[in-house]
Parts: sequence; C-alpha cells; structure tokens
Amino acid sequence: MTHAETVKSAFPPMHMQPGVEPASDHLESPDCLDQTLDRLRTIDLSPFQGSKSQLLYVKMLLAHSPSLEKFTIQADGSLNSDKRFDIAKDLMRFPRASAKAEMIYLDPKTTCKNV
Repeated sequence: MTHAETVKSAFPPMHMQPGVEPASDHLESPDCLDQTLDRLRTIDLSPFQGSKSQLLYVKMLLAHSPSLEKFTIQADGSLNSDKRFDIAKDLMRFPRASAKAEMIYLDPKTTCKNV
C-alpha cells in the first residue's frame, strides 16, 4: 500500500462475512502489519457495525498511519443510538500514529458530502 493515499472500504453485513473470527485473530497478532502506511492520508469506512474485526481493523490502521489526516466512519443504519455512541467512544480511545488525524464518526443519515 505504498502508493495509496486514500482508502475507501465498504463492509458487507456481518451475517455475510465468512471467517470473521480468523480475521480477528490475525488483526490481534502483534505482527499483523510489519510496515507503516506512510502515504495513507484519508480513510472512509461504511457501513460500520462495530464488530470486533472492524474495530481491530480501525485500530491497526490508526496505529500504522503516521501521515493520516482524516478518518471518516459512517455508522450502519441498523444500529440504535446507544450502540453508535458506545462504538464512537471505543474508536476515540484508540492510539494514533498521527497526531493530526481527525476522526469523524457519521450518523447513518449523514452523507459524506455534508462533512
């Protein structure tokens, strides 16, 4: 990923994600990613359901992206407001390699054009 500056990722619904547990196990391992993502500036993820593997993926991206400027996550519309708030709190606690990384957690009804 040395040439990418933006990552856009769409997550399929959890019931359509085979192998979620093996992915979580891999993302939890210390050697999951043995390089930094120096050129990564922006990330857009949607729809975000807050699964263990999704949270670990975000944590890994934040920890390995020293040039990150903007990380936008749009919550899945099926989540209630309490669950979305809990996910937002978890996301904001993750350490970041970039001191200037802005985290934006969007309500499902918000369009990215409004940000």
